[in-house]
Amino acid sequence: MDNQSLRYERLANKNSTIGKVIEECADYEEIGTVEEFRELKNKQNPKKPLSPLHECSQGTCPICYAMQFKKSKFCYNCAQALDWGEQDEQMD
Repeated sequence: MDNQSLRYERLANKNSTIGKVIEECADYEEIGTVEEFRELKNKQNPKKPLSPLHECSQGTCPICYAMQFKKSKFCYNCAQALDWGEQDEQMD
């Protein structure tokens, strides 16, 4: 280890910053990563279901392709928000 690293380590230990940094990192790990947050936020934006692939379903999730048997607000498989839009009027 070079002198600068040793000085930094001594300073960090003296001010207890290493422990604080480790605690903060653990807190962030509990919350999740930025990518996980973005993915969840994007799922809140409703997407139009795809046309039914099977006569029993009313549509298919555009993200995971799970069949949707009811006009639900969210995909039961991946939690993607769904916007049935005009399909609501056509299917009733």
